[in-house]
Amino acid sequence: MRNEIKLSDEQIEKSFDKIGACLDISDITFTRDTIADFEDGALNVMNKFKHENALEIETKTKLIFVVDFGSVRASYVTSI
Repeated sequence: MRNEIKLSDEQIEKSFDKIGACLDISDITFTRDTIADFEDGALNVMNKFKHENALEIETKTKLIFVVDFGSVRASYVTSI
C-alpha cells in the first residue's frame, strides 16, 4: 500500500508534522480503512480535530492520527 502514495517518506512524515505528530516513517501504518472507519472505531471520543486531509482523535486512552492520501490512509496510534 505504501507504494500507492506518490510521495517520499519525508513528505509523508511532514504530513503528520502538520497535525502535531512528529514521526518516522517506520512508526506509520498504511491502511485502506477510511477516516470514517477510524471515527466509528474510536471508543469514548473526547476530542476530534479535523484538518484538511487529516484527522486527530483523542480518546480516554489513545491519540489517533490519520492522514488521507486518496486510496490509502496513513495512521499512527499512541497511548496517552
